[in-house]
Amino acid sequence: MPTEKGSVNFGSSRTISKSMWIDFPTIFFKTPTVSASAKGQIRYPDQFNVIINRVDPDGFDCTVKRYDQKLGWDQDLSLQWEATGDEVPEATGSQNIGSSSENKKVVKVNFPKVFAKRTPVVAWVKGDYCDGQIPDRYRLEITHQNNDGFQCIVQRMDSNSGWGQDLTLFWHSVKVSQ
Repeated sequence: MPTEKGSVNFGSSRTISKSMWIDFPTIFFKTPTVSASAKGQIRYPDQFNVIINRVDPDGFDCTVKRYDQKLGWDQDLSLQWEATGDEVPEATGSQNIGSSSENKKVVKVNFPKVFAKRTPVVAWVKGDYCDGQIPDRYRLEITHQNNDGFQCIVQRMDSNSGWGQDLTLFWHSVKVSQ
C-alpha cells in the first residue's frame, strides 16, 4: 500500500478554526485514506482537533479547530498528515516538458517496459518554482494510451499564452489485477 507523509506549517489564526487545502507530493490513483494531527509548541497548553473535510486523489481539505477555548491562537501550528492508498504502482517516471511559446503542448511518454495489457495511468505536472510562487495553472489530458506508453496535452489554464517555467510531467501506472 503506497503511503505519503508530510508536515505543513498551519500558522496562527485569529478565529477558533482555520481551513487549508494540502496537495499530496504524488497523486494517488484512487482516493486515499488520510489521518492528520495538529502539533503546537510545548510551552502553550492550547488543544486542537483536525477535521478532514474532503479527500481527493491529489490532496485534502482540513480544518484545525481549537477546542479548549473559543478563540484563535498565536502559536505556529504544524499539521502532520499521512495518506494511504490501495493501489500498487507498476511503474513510475517523469519527463521534462520544458517551456512553451504556445498555450498547449503535446507530450509522448514511453513506459520503461511494455505491459501485458493497458494499465491505468495517473499523471500530473509541476513547475520549477515552489508552490505558490508562480500562479500558473495547468490542465493535463491523456489523449491516447496503450500498453507501451501514453500521449497527453498540457494546457495552461490561467492564460491564453504559453509558459516560461521548465515543467516536468510525473506519472505512475497502477498494477492491474490479473
